[in-house]
Amino acid sequence: MDVVTLPMPKFVKDRFRVITPQVRERFLNPPAARPVFSLELTREQFFRTQVPYGSIIYREAVKNDLSPELLAAMVEAESDFRPRLISEKDARGLMQIIPSTGSDLGVDNLFDPQQNVAAGAKYMRYLLDRFNDPRIAIAAYNAGEGNIEKFGGVPPFPETLNYLRRVNIRRNEYRAQIREHYLVASRVQTMYGH
Repeated sequence: MDVVTLPMPKFVKDRFRVITPQVRERFLNPPAARPVFSLELTREQFFRTQVPYGSIIYREAVKNDLSPELLAAMVEAESDFRPRLISEKDARGLMQIIPSTGSDLGVDNLFDPQQNVAAGAKYMRYLLDRFNDPRIAIAAYNAGEGNIEKFGGVPPFPETLNYLRRVNIRRNEYRAQIREHYLVASRVQTMYGH
């Protein structure tokens, strides 16, 4: 006995389709895995949402192996997040970079937040590597490398001492805010299991 296969009527084909366009789309383009909740993810989100130019600051800090909290505190102390600021000494932009230093670091436009923060972060990394002491490196960023050498450490300039104090206070405040965001987010995640 021969088996005869009859064509399936169109209304049955359309009605019982197993692979719908939505299923095909999900199969071919699965949703991205949700990032694992962590303090670092909280830190990145904090900078992206709570700090002016925070995405740039976070990216350049990570790229140069710096604390994002330190870099943000320096930007705030230097320019109060004003990208077009020019000081009496002709320092420019968010991280108040002198044009000759900017030129040495390959910056075309010190008023461009991306270029300015990238140059400032690169310069800060250099100072940390050179002096191997965060306090002295921060002081050198403010007072200049020559003054660090001249005084054998942090120079006794009121401006530099005040700068060190402001940067450290603000860095600690950023750290505390990030910890608070992390604790709140972890409580929410625990409560709702996400």
